[in-house]
Amino acid sequence: MKKTLLTISIIAATSADFAFADTGDICTNCPDLTPTKNISDYVDMTYYANSHAQRGTDIATFRNAIISDISVDQIQLSYSEVWTALTYTDEDPNNKNNVILIYKGNSIPETENAGIENNSNYWNREHVWAKSHGFKNKSQRAYTDIHHLRPADSSVNSSRGNKDFGKGDTEHSEAIGNSSSTYTWEPRDEVKGDIARMMFYMDVRYAGQDSDVPNLELVNYTNTPAETTDNKAIFGKLCTLLQWHIDDPVSEFEIKRNNIIYKYQGNRNPFIDHEDWAFDLYSDACGITPPINISINPVNKVTEGDTVKLTTSTNGQKPTYLWEQTEGQVITVADLTLSEINLTAPDIADGMKEKFTFKVTMTGDNGVATTTTSFYAYDSNYVAPLQVEIPAVPDTTTGEVITLTANSIINGNGKNIRYTWLQTDGPSVTLVNPKLQTVKFTAPPVSKKSKIKFKVTAEDDKGNVTVETTSISIKPLNKPSSDDGSGGSFGIFGTLSLLGLGLLRRKAK
Repeated sequence: MKKTLLTISIIAATSADFAFADTGDICTNCPDLTPTKNISDYVDMTYYANSHAQRGTDIATFRNAIISDISVDQIQLSYSEVWTALTYTDEDPNNKNNVILIYKGNSIPETENAGIENNSNYWNREHVWAKSHGFKNKSQRAYTDIHHLRPADSSVNSSRGNKDFGKGDTEHSEAIGNSSSTYTWEPRDEVKGDIARMMFYMDVRYAGQDSDVPNLELVNYTNTPAETTDNKAIFGKLCTLLQWHIDDPVSEFEIKRNNIIYKYQGNRNPFIDHEDWAFDLYSDACGITPPINISINPVNKVTEGDTVKLTTSTNGQKPTYLWEQTEGQVITVADLTLSEINLTAPDIADGMKEKFTFKVTMTGDNGVATTTTSFYAYDSNYVAPLQVEIPAVPDTTTGEVITLTANSIINGNGKNIRYTWLQTDGPSVTLVNPKLQTVKFTAPPVSKKSKIKFKVTAEDDKGNVTVETTSISIKPLNKPSSDDGSGGSFGIFGTLSLLGLGLLRRKAK
């Protein structure tokens, strides 16, 4: 009887430890994603080095330069990982548990995705460049490229189908603001520019250089065939998209989304970073005169004493310029009337960073345009605004439930820390709640002392990111004698441990 009572009490304790698996992550069918880039390390002039060097040459040369820049570090995600990625890229800024739908524009829970339940009101993965036009298989890189994948209401997605983009005649009854005709789909005004820039990206990124994806090409007509001919797949309507690009400029949502895609997929949409490049490539074909606009090549992170170069782009016009500093301690600039100015980052307070903002006004043949740019200068002893410490965990034994916690140290004013845990080495374990501050797992069976390594990535709502690692040694169970009533060489504790691990794996799926 005592043995029976002991067995029951151990099972009860094990079940209690595993109960938290039911709470899980919000997106229950979303696998973990590992960041591949840190946005704080992004430098525009470095990332787009070829593009900047070839801008102003002929269109084909400039286009090829862009392709080389945006292709080099791209990671191919699985189609399952797309579920996870979209919960980050299209997260509702007012509710981190929701996503924003591309066509309807409403916010719905991440849990309501069609991978869990086939519900017409749930969200699925909309291929903005319809997959039937060039990449019908999940193994093809373009199929899972999240630069053109967006959450969409399932039934609205079906209504859009693989229609070209263009003017619609009849408003959609469910997605107000969207309309369609026999061959075209017209999205709501708020995302017309978003869609145009996604389509420009696909047109340039997949120009036939990938062995598994044909040459994707935007054309200036509709009713395009859903088939590939002579290794070319076409989609319309180019000049309508260019006009949408003008009418709906880049938004903060797009900029944030581009940064998150860079973080997980490793590449960027150049038409979000440089709106005017679309005019370089497509204006002549469409006969559209680009609006007067001015952009400044961004500067990311500099240290006190570094030379900073601020360079403008102006759609080929030859205007006059006037620069003005609007934020930060005053920096002396020799000539404020040039298209490009050079300055030196001043001394920064010990351990701190300081933001500097400059405004430039351009006067050209078609009017006046003004824009601003900002960058941070850092003291050489700068301390990151977000740090993570993982308290050490003592060596443990097969079958024990282990808890790891990431304690965040906030030196700045960020909040709402997002965590992502990942095992990097050692016998495989199943982490429960790998996107929370605290995770648990059951020490796996080992035949000798083994080390398991983990890393946690923390990101606050200001975009500050940090990574910390830890490791734990797992010891095998002692082998009891065969007459100690434990049930043989492996013993009841080993059996129950394996049982617990099995329960954990089933619940954490």
